[in-house]
Amino acid sequence: MIKNISIRNMATFNFVGQSLDTLNKINFIYGANGSGKTTISRLIANHVEYGDCCLTWEDDRPLKTLVYNRDFINSNFNANSELKGIFTLGKQEKDTQEKINFKKEEQKKIEDNIVGLDLNLEEQKSNEITNENNFREQCWAIKGRYDADFLKAFEGVRNSKESFAEKCKRERDNHAELLFFEKLKEEAENIYKNTTGKISFINLLEYSNLETLEKNDILRAKIIGKDDVNISALIKKLNNSDWVRQGKSFLQESNNLCPFCQQKAPDDLSMQLEEYFDETYSRQIDRLVSLNAQYENYIKQKMSIIQEIALQDNKYIDKAKFNDYQAVIDSKFKGNLLQLSKKLKEPSLVIELESLIQDFDKIKQEIDSINEKVKEQNRIIDNLTKERSELSRKVWRFIIEELKGNLSSYDKQKDEISKALKGLNDKLGNKKIALNNVIDEIVELEQKITSVKPTINAINKILSSFGFAGFSLKEHEQKKGHYLIVRDDDKIVEETLSEGEKTFITFLYFYHLIQGSVENSIITENRIVVFDDPISSLDSDVLFIVSNLIKKIIYNCRKDFCNIKQVFILTHNTFFYKEVTFNNLKKDKDKPKDETFWIVRKENNISKAKRYNSCPIKTSYELLWLEVKEKKDTNGATIQNTLRRIIEYYYKILGDFGNFDQIINSFESEEEQVICRSLISWLHDGSHNINEEMYVDNNPNSVARYLNVFKGIFKQTGHEAHYEMMTNKFIE
Repeated sequence: MIKNISIRNMATFNFVGQSLDTLNKINFIYGANGSGKTTISRLIANHVEYGDCCLTWEDDRPLKTLVYNRDFINSNFNANSELKGIFTLGKQEKDTQEKINFKKEEQKKIEDNIVGLDLNLEEQKSNEITNENNFREQCWAIKGRYDADFLKAFEGVRNSKESFAEKCKRERDNHAELLFFEKLKEEAENIYKNTTGKISFINLLEYSNLETLEKNDILRAKIIGKDDVNISALIKKLNNSDWVRQGKSFLQESNNLCPFCQQKAPDDLSMQLEEYFDETYSRQIDRLVSLNAQYENYIKQKMSIIQEIALQDNKYIDKAKFNDYQAVIDSKFKGNLLQLSKKLKEPSLVIELESLIQDFDKIKQEIDSINEKVKEQNRIIDNLTKERSELSRKVWRFIIEELKGNLSSYDKQKDEISKALKGLNDKLGNKKIALNNVIDEIVELEQKITSVKPTINAINKILSSFGFAGFSLKEHEQKKGHYLIVRDDDKIVEETLSEGEKTFITFLYFYHLIQGSVENSIITENRIVVFDDPISSLDSDVLFIVSNLIKKIIYNCRKDFCNIKQVFILTHNTFFYKEVTFNNLKKDKDKPKDETFWIVRKENNISKAKRYNSCPIKTSYELLWLEVKEKKDTNGATIQNTLRRIIEYYYKILGDFGNFDQIINSFESEEEQVICRSLISWLHDGSHNINEEMYVDNNPNSVARYLNVFKGIFKQTGHEAHYEMMTNKFIE
């Protein structure tokens, strides 16, 4: 059974669309010609053609739909008047019929079981989805915790919860080395974040000669003159060798005067000084000068190398540490240069340089440490693909360990759900096999007792009963299972049938079709029936029989006496509407609960459907009052025509009324008089166009003025009680 109809972007139903919801077994839809009724029937007939529309089925079980509308007439009544035969179940073979009924009950039970299994299946599928979603959220939370640290390892799955969770499932058997987070993070720093290219090694700092310079014996030697020179005893006594040496150079420039006491120097003083400061002394001084130069150049060269190292673009070099090393060496170096300077001035001094070897050792150790890191870095780059792959496995091993509990819970639920799904699918498969077997048995039984002849006899009997004696149905002689429409002389009617005759016989054909089938194997198939304006071009006698035939269908559907499970009746004819709904017009407490009532209207070329709690159509006159209720919020031009028709029907058809000029003049304003004149103009023959040369305000604010004048007409004519009765009934 159809529970809801959603129709949009189809014919005069716009993109907003309309919904006919909570439908029941019997559904009455009233609407004027062109309002959109046939559009609804076409949607029910073949909803798959209209992508923006949909039908919602009870228990999601679509039924066969049979629709009587213009399309059905055009497709089934052609020029040669040949119709497909309708197979029905014969009234004999009582035992076979009882077997069919028994099998139908069995079929229903199996179908109900299938519905129950489907519901359980959907529940388990929902549990499966919930289990998957919960696990995805758990995985995503872990990913968020470590995303910044292991971004590269998560590449390819980090933008999708589903992909990340699936990766976690695939890594369950990962047996890579399990590292603590800090160690794993350190490796990730080396492999993922610092792999832009190879790094050059830092040249080793060579300072093996430093000790030779620092420990040179000349530094500890007292450099003085020869001992066997006469003057040497005095110099030695006074310990002023350095002072004498400095004064010696002035003796030659003082004209043999002693540069110290300004007295005439002994003739052999110069010779004695020369002899005292002999070649051995000079060589020692030269050694000291040379050592000083070597040491200064050596240390400056090493410091320059250290400075260059500190300036290199190498992420492993701690520049602050190197600056500290340089500051310490520079300080000690300056102290040693000062000591050497003193030694050069006073060669007899014994000095000891502060060793820089330990400081250079520290720098060497630092360089060795840096080069080890460079070596590891370059090794990683040389094996980058392998290293990244191995690190990724370690990362995922770590992630899986974090998810260990979640994975265990997920696997347990998945296993339970999988077993339940398998069991349900197995049962469902068996039930479907059983259903197909029962249907095959029903088809086999139906084929034994079906025939097209009962339909011919039934239709011909109805035609004869209602005076359609000029034509009848007969079975096609060459094409078994087909009908021909023929005249009394057995000639095919071809195109000689009137519109009313064509409509009536097509309706009768449809009426029997919904109780049978054009195939002799699906006669008892459940179905939905739609009647769309079945009484067009029919006189009152035929309208009466059509109404009664449809009422019979409604009764059988309501009582479950047939395989018709739902009925839709769409019409524009109020008399027909009253006829088919008559038996349902009881007191509210007795009103059947298996019917719905609708009116379809077209406003501004847009169709709209409205539901009513009870039958909204009584007579065409009452319908006009209902239109006042429906249209009183629209524009004045629309409601004006409705008010005119009410006045015309009440005053002209129900009773002749006199001159209305007095009534027109009773209204005070000229605008009200114009409105009144426009409303009563239809009471006079030939005056329907009286308003063409008048200006009547048609904006929305004029609706209230129309209604006031409309009420005033009834008041002025003494029929205010009728107005009050109708407004209380339909408008208030």
